[in-house]
This record gives sequence, C-alpha cells and structure tokens, in this order.
Amino acid sequence: MGVKVTEWWNPEDYAYTETLRPHQWAWEFLRRNRKYRDLWKRYQAILDAVPPEPSRADLEAALPRFAELGSELQSFWLRQFSDPDVAAPEAFVVWDRRVRVDNISVYGATDMSEPWQGYPRTVNLEFDLALPVDSLLDAARHQLLRHQSYVVERGLVETAKPPSAKPHREQFPLYLQLLDAELAGVTKGEMGRTLFSEAMARRRSAQRVLTTAYKMADSGYKLLLLEAPNP
Repeated sequence: MGVKVTEWWNPEDYAYTETLRPHQWAWEFLRRNRKYRDLWKRYQAILDAVPPEPSRADLEAALPRFAELGSELQSFWLRQFSDPDVAAPEAFVVWDRRVRVDNISVYGATDMSEPWQGYPRTVNLEFDLALPVDSLLDAARHQLLRHQSYVVERGLVETAKPPSAKPHREQFPLYLQLLDAELAGVTKGEMGRTLFSEAMARRRSAQRVLTTAYKMADSGYKLLLLEAPNP
C-alpha cells in the first residue's frame, strides 16, 4: 500500500495502522518526510542513469554519488534506502541500530534494558557529532527517561519520578492523513473542513495538529525507534 494522497480524507485507508509496532509507525512518518522523499528521488535518478550492464567507468562515476547520498541517508537513521511509497508492514526497512542504541551506556553496560545496578543514578552519554544535534538530544532525553523509569520501577532509585508524558498515539492516523493531504497540495482550510468537526476552529485545529505531524515526520519518529531496540 503506497501513500494514497488522493484519498487522505478516507479513514478506512489507514485501518492498516491499527496493528503497527513502534518501528513501523516510525517508517510511516518518515516516508512522508519531504526531504527523505526527495533523497529517494535522487537515489532513483542515479540508479536509472547506470546502464543495465555497466562498465567499470560507469560504476566509478556512480559510486561517489551513491556515497554522498549515503551520508545524507544516515541522518534519517536508515542503513539502506526504502521506497517511501511502500507502507508498513510490507516495507523492508533497515534502521541503523548504532544510532539508536550504541554510544549511550550506563557505566559500560551494553544493554539499556538492564542498566548496571552498581550506580543506577548515573548514566554516561556519548554522542556521534556527525549526526544532527537536535536528533542527538532527542535520543539522549528519551534514553534518560527510559533508564529513569527502569530504576524507579525496580526500587533502585526512590526519589526520581518516571516519565508521564507520552505521544498521542490515538492521533497518529490523523497525523498521517494531514501529512498525506499536505503532500497532495490540499489547503489547511480544506483539511479543517474535512477532518475536524468544530466549525469555528477547523483551520486552527488543522494547523496545530499538522505542526505536530510535521515534527513526527521530521525527527519525532526517532523516539519511536528507541522504544523498539531490536525491530
């Protein structure tokens, strides 16, 4: 199932999302990211330019271009390209586990699901500075909250409080509808009239929720990946 931007108004087109796991939701948001979709088009253009039976010169000409795209691809936490018109769970998506799990440790612990109990109040963080700082900070915050919740639940720390704020999962399908509408060039007024029932606040509601949807497609999906270290 691809992104059916012409049927963004139909909630039945999003019924497939009811059973998605966190890493699959992450893909649903990322594949609607305009920057990633543009990167995919550039990747496809390079592939199309390579002859069916390429010569050594053809490959040598293409490889630097593939390498350049690869460095951009890493910023999306992907290890290889996936077609953004293929939806989860059919899509074959290989996330970069090194970005999500490695380089965040608890005094040498390699498995964040079992923090080392010797010093449960302390977490060591290491960052890959080749990655966007905002994404690194989002990842660090989520791992800190995750570790805090772990040690509090097991009585290793008495004074800290576990995180209470969670994403509005029930609105995820609506986020996808709005992102699809935006990809189709639909105005916010039309989005509001179609997807929101309160007449006076329809356009403002569409703008507010679309802003959150943008954040999920831009970098918020990475927090979903942190919930599923081994998809």
